[in-house]
Amino acid sequence: MIGTPAGAARSPLFQTGGISLYRGDVLAVLRSIAAASFDACVTDPPYGERVARWDGPRCREWYVAWMREVDRVVVHGGPILTFAPRRRFDVFMSALREVRGDPPECPLQMIVWIHRQGFPPAPGYLRPEHEAIIASGRLRVDAEDVHVARRDLHAATARAPLDTPDAAADEPVIRTPIGPNAGTILEARRTRRRDATGHPTQKPEALVRVLVALTTPPQGRVLDPFCGSGTMLVAARAVGRTAIGIDRSIRACNLTIRRCESGTSGQNR
Repeated sequence: MIGTPAGAARSPLFQTGGISLYRGDVLAVLRSIAAASFDACVTDPPYGERVARWDGPRCREWYVAWMREVDRVVVHGGPILTFAPRRRFDVFMSALREVRGDPPECPLQMIVWIHRQGFPPAPGYLRPEHEAIIASGRLRVDAEDVHVARRDLHAATARAPLDTPDAAADEPVIRTPIGPNAGTILEARRTRRRDATGHPTQKPEALVRVLVALTTPPQGRVLDPFCGSGTMLVAARAVGRTAIGIDRSIRACNLTIRRCESGTSGQNR
């Protein structure tokens, strides 16, 4: 249920087939949502390495603020799964530990997304070939739909060509086995340009389907408070979950609306 404390309804910008999209400041929208409204949260928060006002000296304060609101609107102990910044990883983890701790019933776990296609680094820096995904909470590691999503991701990765020659293409490709329990390594190529929406932080939809299945039960409800071009929303719909997304950018919201109305996945965030 979405409503302000006074009971006035906040209207979504867009709704269709189990997807609702809200445009606005993330804290303002989250504060209008009733507690325990979602089974889980899957998100990719913005981090600009000091280029944005919230990513400077006070970025930890901002992390804690939105994490507290997400913790409130997710059911008690429900999974919160979020991509994490490389250069501010310590700050990010400190904020998450302050909000949720690391108790046995709500453990902190790391998933490594290997894409092997990082941008050329500055002199003296290693090329980034992976991203960290942090999970707070117990996951659906042995659920059959998780195995299905992982097999689909494995198949999509095996056949995905690259747009341009890349040194990594000649290196051995990691193939993670699909066992009785989901593991901590997921491999997926970054999205090809022809599938891109134009959003700067692209995430393959097949990867996000695995993350949604890991966190949210069938017919469950999942939140993305930084939904970008809507990959989590269309991924959730594809695996039979309902979803709510929030973004302050009208450009990002329009990308999401076009993807939802066209019925195409777009394959990236």
